[in-house]
Amino acid sequence: MYHTIQVNQRHIDMGKRHECSRCPVALAIAERFGLPAERVAVKPLFIDVLWDEADRWRFVDAPLSVSAFVRGYDNGVRVAPFAFQLPAHASQWEPTYKQGF
Repeated sequence: MYHTIQVNQRHIDMGKRHECSRCPVALAIAERFGLPAERVAVKPLFIDVLWDEADRWRFVDAPLSVSAFVRGYDNGVRVAPFAFQLPAHASQWEPTYKQGF
């Protein structure tokens, strides 16, 4: 099962460049999954989520659309709202063996 993540103009306006938990994609993921933003970390190649305090960080490879968006956004390129899909449940994400990001 997958969830569609909508990165809208509000996320873009609120986002912070070069801050993996405050970029528009991280804000949209946190909102969709009902998580605090600091429990989501988006990088060009992968996305980390701390699903709950008792669990460890888990990751998925970033979709190509996310990679392109993050690189452009961090480099000051004008970006537009877009959507992508992510696995819906923590069991579908790989454990991260380091703590945090």
